[in-house]
Amino acid sequence: MALEDLLPAAQKLKACDGNQGVWAARGLRDAVPYALAAFVYNMGGSFATPDGKPGLCQPASLKGFELYATLLRDYGPPGAANHTFTQVIETIGQGRAAMVHESSNEFANLVRFPGRAQDLGVKVLPPGRESGISKPVVIGWGLSVSAFSRKQQAAWLFLQWVTSKQMQARLLKAGVAPPRTSLFEGPEFQAWTSELPIRRAWADALVQISKTGTNVYQPPGDRVPELRALVGVAVQQVLLGRATAQEAACHADQEAAKIQ
Repeated sequence: MALEDLLPAAQKLKACDGNQGVWAARGLRDAVPYALAAFVYNMGGSFATPDGKPGLCQPASLKGFELYATLLRDYGPPGAANHTFTQVIETIGQGRAAMVHESSNEFANLVRFPGRAQDLGVKVLPPGRESGISKPVVIGWGLSVSAFSRKQQAAWLFLQWVTSKQMQARLLKAGVAPPRTSLFEGPEFQAWTSELPIRRAWADALVQISKTGTNVYQPPGDRVPELRALVGVAVQQVLLGRATAQEAACHADQEAAKIQ
């Protein structure tokens, strides 16, 4: 399956049952870039041109941008422009969508819904047919102790406890991917994933994205929140019918160039 196959799949699902939700993904302005990025990259695009300028309006980037916006506009749920990961997971969890694109970090929240561990599958977003690229966004969450903390010793002890092998072993059984290699490859986690196909598929996807992912999901520049907001606004303009994909993407590049 290629990324381009998502659109005809959505069309067939909608034609089969007009009352069944088809697709869900992030539409909220500041949440969009994280989810959009893999569409841009997988189609062979980038948020930057070869010479370091904003590049959402490049032909390949535009293909990914347009596909994401079209799926959300034509096959997404009502109010999608206000949705972030919480609404996306609620939608698929309640059975109101057939396909979603969301963070692997939401796996534990998804399978808490009755029946979802049995009737859903998970996989990495397909590569583009022409590009052959699979490049998801991969970011990590970390813990640290402030240099200004008045209780650094207590905080350091807490960090040691919460990141310990014993605590990570408890979390993995709740569907939280363990950062420790010894646990991820260990017998407990392997036994847990072997209990359900969806768990094994999720673990395999984590391995894949760790090898191919990137942490860049905005145009080049230091003012990252503003640059990501421009990308989110561009998607919303298409979603709300206020601009074509090309108009919105090119305008985002123009505005991003002003604040690089």
